[in-house]
Amino acid sequence: MDLDGAIEHTAPVIRSGTALRSVQCLDAKISVLYRRASLEVLAIEIGAGATLAEPSLWAGCSWHLVVEGQPIIQRDHESWELLPGHWLCVDQPGPYRIVNPAPTRAKLVSLFFPREGADIQQGDE
Repeated sequence: MDLDGAIEHTAPVIRSGTALRSVQCLDAKISVLYRRASLEVLAIEIGAGATLAEPSLWAGCSWHLVVEGQPIIQRDHESWELLPGHWLCVDQPGPYRIVNPAPTRAKLVSLFFPREGADIQQGDE
């Protein structure tokens, strides 16, 4: 321990910072927080009463964890209402949307795995 009582042997921070890329839709925002090979870590915010139908999310597999709010994920004729701490994996490419019927915003942390050969816009790294 050092003089301030902090532990001397902590793991070093390899990388930290702000979003690599953000996409602002009408009432929603998708921020790419981390990218490595075929993985993107996303922060998604959807405004009150808004819907996110972002084609860039349809080009692979997505795993969505609800942090705040109660969004509904809709695909074809199915829908799933999620609570904070609940997650859903959309494992087939194709259109879907995330609806936030609540009067407050919804926040999700998502893992996105673009399918091989998908044309995904690259951000600055």
